[in-house]
Amino acid sequence: MSRGKVIAASLSAGVILSFASGSPGLASEKPDTVTVLLDGLDHPAQGVAEKVAKDGSVVATITTAKGTVTVAGQRGALATMKSDTGATKKGAPTASGGIETAVTLPDVKDQDAKALAKAYRSSGRSVVLDAMATGMSFEDAVRSFGDMDPEGTAALLKARSASTGGTLTLASPTKQTTTSTTSAVLAAAPVLLDSVCADASGDAGNATSHACAVRYIDWSSGGDVYYSHKEKVTARDDDWWYALDTAKVWVVYGSGNSVVDWDPYTTIPRGSCGTVSVGVTDPKTGVNIGYSGTVCPDKEGPVWTDSNRGYGAYWSGYSRDYQGAVATSVVHSPPSASGSMTVKTYIHWS
Repeated sequence: MSRGKVIAASLSAGVILSFASGSPGLASEKPDTVTVLLDGLDHPAQGVAEKVAKDGSVVATITTAKGTVTVAGQRGALATMKSDTGATKKGAPTASGGIETAVTLPDVKDQDAKALAKAYRSSGRSVVLDAMATGMSFEDAVRSFGDMDPEGTAALLKARSASTGGTLTLASPTKQTTTSTTSAVLAAAPVLLDSVCADASGDAGNATSHACAVRYIDWSSGGDVYYSHKEKVTARDDDWWYALDTAKVWVVYGSGNSVVDWDPYTTIPRGSCGTVSVGVTDPKTGVNIGYSGTVCPDKEGPVWTDSNRGYGAYWSGYSRDYQGAVATSVVHSPPSASGSMTVKTYIHWS
């Protein structure tokens, strides 16, 4: 099969390209959608570079004429970059537009949940390392996403402190709480299963975003699973011509799954920057997972998609400074439904 052709058979060659014209071709023809299998293999003709991290996760960078996306996630996941172009302001060298990133994780419901969680920890993976793999510094990754995995972050801080011979103290704007209603539920405390991070850049590099999501298993029996999630995005566009107007992050499941608890519940207007706390209670176990983040004007609100099978949060306004949104959710996945999860993030500038 020649380079640039659409690959139909289970991404055997790694990349699918989609063009506005409807005809397949090379990446130089400005594809609107690029999908890549996280298999650790480079595809330079399609603008895709991959590497395998020490912890076994795969980092993939997709570059098109409209921007760049870097994702970090488990091997076998699918990463997709979609771009759209809007109007061009008079005299501006670039156009308004947006970039959506999606990372779809394989269905692992038929595997032992405890074994998967143990494998995640023993490999050394953490959401902070995923964020660093997509381009963030250690300090920024801890400040932005460390509260999504307190146990893993504490281990990283301890290791970093030992290697530098000093104590690393980072002031985090967010906090994490995990509580239980009964002692019996403590035995079924949420266990971290996997994490995904994505970095997107557009508007000639002026628009940037960092987003991460972590998934916990709250309860599992015979393919009947309750998952809880933390989702966060931070983004900016410091272009003279344009500014950030939208930043979103959300998770989506397939048919048969349903979101059973979520936060934020409603749109939260913001007159000034302040702390917003979000939290969910798993209806199966009674376990609560919550944390908080800084949200600035104009507002943060819920993202509902795919007939209540997807949920997250958005920020909207008009800003050249970093803005963000945080969300939590619980998804019930019955035995008949797939446990495959897609993490999506979107930024738009105008």
